[in-house]
Amino acid sequence: MIADDYIPYNYIPNSSGGHKPNQGNTNYKAYFTNILFDDYSGSASITDARMKALNNDYFTKGYTSTNQNMKAVAYMLDTNAWSVYAGEKAEYAIGGPTVEMLMKSYSEKYGVDYRAQASSATGYQISNNGGSSWANDTNSILNTSDSTYVINSTTKANGVWLASPSAYHGYDLMTVDWGGYVYYSGYDRGDRGFRPLVCLKSDVTLQDNGDGTYTIK
Repeated sequence: MIADDYIPYNYIPNSSGGHKPNQGNTNYKAYFTNILFDDYSGSASITDARMKALNNDYFTKGYTSTNQNMKAVAYMLDTNAWSVYAGEKAEYAIGGPTVEMLMKSYSEKYGVDYRAQASSATGYQISNNGGSSWANDTNSILNTSDSTYVINSTTKANGVWLASPSAYHGYDLMTVDWGGYVYYSGYDRGDRGFRPLVCLKSDVTLQDNGDGTYTIK
């Protein structure tokens, strides 16, 4: 499950090192500068096999990094930091989906073949044509009327952070822009927000309430 909106700044958790991300110019925008220099070492900070599997292509290829973007990713995949969103019916919570999760989920829902691959230790590139070509970003490829993937209002933030590093530069993370772009943004860019993701336990079911909401059972 993913949060249906950006979470307010006050609800963004501290890192395991005790620092809080910086706040942007709304109550929903946040960026990573405060937590990068002492709290995480990069890919070495991601030791949970479940978290490595979320950026599977990166870790399967044996890449490692101490870049700022990977330190930010380590925060987003820090299940201890984000445990405030994981109740008794959840396996874990994290700061947002990875680009691999995004592309796989969207492709399954819409019958397209979008892919993400780690092209270097710096991070990921993406393809909207089944891997025939790869790029650091794409134009509007996501349905902006589907709020599972895109929040198309800029009132609170201009996009959401993804828990994957971008191949474009060592300070860039992957993001989803308000216009449906899958893009890259510097860790210190103050116009993005967080949409935490919760992984439910395998024996938990969802009851459709018929009004767009679900009850966890």
